[in-house]
Amino acid sequence: MEKKGFAHRVGYRLGRFLRAYTRRETLIGRWLKMKGVPSVITITMIWIVKLLLLGALLYFVFWLGLLLIGFVVFGVLLRPEPDAADSVVGFDGDKLFPDHNTPQNSNDPKYD
Repeated sequence: MEKKGFAHRVGYRLGRFLRAYTRRETLIGRWLKMKGVPSVITITMIWIVKLLLLGALLYFVFWLGLLLIGFVVFGVLLRPEPDAADSVVGFDGDKLFPDHNTPQNSNDPKYD
């Protein structure tokens, strides 16, 4: 049996949570119907609870995202800026790519 990944485990748990929530929702709907509450009011109450849960989730995600953006901005501000006085490490182009038409290299047989 192969090991399941993180996304698989999270999806599996989320599915189980949603299945349990749906089961509870059905039980609450039946209980309210048994108590004599009209079905229109029951459906409305269930949708209000769903919208409140969605609103709470969006509120939490908004502040979490804002906190993450704050950390990124704080990290960018703390990063040291490059100093103009630092020497730039480079390469010598004349050694790597010598010009074979110069007088020093014109008689060299490797440039013919």
